Amino acid sequence: MKLENILELFLKNLHTKGASPHTIKAYKLDLLDYLKHLKENEFPEEASPLYSLLIDATSIEFKSYKDFLGQSSPATVQRKFITLRRFLSWCLKEGFRKNPVPDTPKLPSSQPLAPRWLKRNELNSIFRLVEKNGVKRDEVIIVLLYNTGLRISELVDLKWEDIELGRYEGLLKVRKGKGAKMRLVPLNAAARKALLELMTLRKPSDEYLFYGKRGRLTENGILKLFYSLSTELRLGSKNKITPHRLRHTFCKTLLDKKESIEKVSTLAGHSSLSTTQKYITPSIEDLKLSVDSLMD
Repeated sequence: MKLENILELFLKNLHTKGASPHTIKAYKLDLLDYLKHLKENEFPEEASPLYSLLIDATSIEFKSYKDFLGQSSPATVQRKFITLRRFLSWCLKEGFRKNPVPDTPKLPSSQPLAPRWLKRNELNSIFRLVEKNGVKRDEVIIVLLYNTGLRISELVDLKWEDIELGRYEGLLKVRKGKGAKMRLVPLNAAARKALLELMTLRKPSDEYLFYGKRGRLTENGILKLFYSLSTELRLGSKNKITPHRLRHTFCKTLLDKKESIEKVSTLAGHSSLSTTQKYITPSIEDLKLSVDSLMD
């Protein structure tokens, strides 16, 4: 079987197990990066078939790949090896590989820091900007992401049948969460108000909540919106706004308000409490305040 076919089978397996398009794309890019290493470095294709070098990777290739990654961040190096090991473990299970997957070489470690959430003034700037721009759809997107903690893939999949709205309560059903898990997210007053306003603009044929000029809004359409907002706010690449930063802000804000980690984990659709635990880890801003306090 051709290498390309085996890679596609692996990616289809990820999809079957509920991996998001973003996750599948990340796995594919990591594996293509490893293939690039094989082609360009000390394992020329003419010396050994590329198929064998990938599928039958040994500790020698692992060490060479670690050196190839060089000055990449510790998190990037760790992620790429997780991808490679998961692929090779799948190959072993499916019979494409004969020998056990080698141990990962000792990788660089980094100080764990919390995800980057938005501070209150940054959040207010975003709300003011979308309100000023006057596009109700965009305003609802921002309000909904902040008040529900949805992933971008979950947002674009929302249908009107997934929304229950009342005067004093509301409920949002996430049918295709990470791992194909369904969950319910209560809607607060801000989210209900935004959705009711969006509903007044709904066309009879609209099945989904969000549409663009060419039909149903895609993840790329959402990302373009956030890129545009970041540009208007003159934010650099390190401070740009992303849908996931709003999700981080949702989790962090709830924990700061003393909501239990179990509740936040359930609302966010995390696979384990350890995922939610990272929001308790101090951010770099928290650490800066700590050292600044020495001057008080």
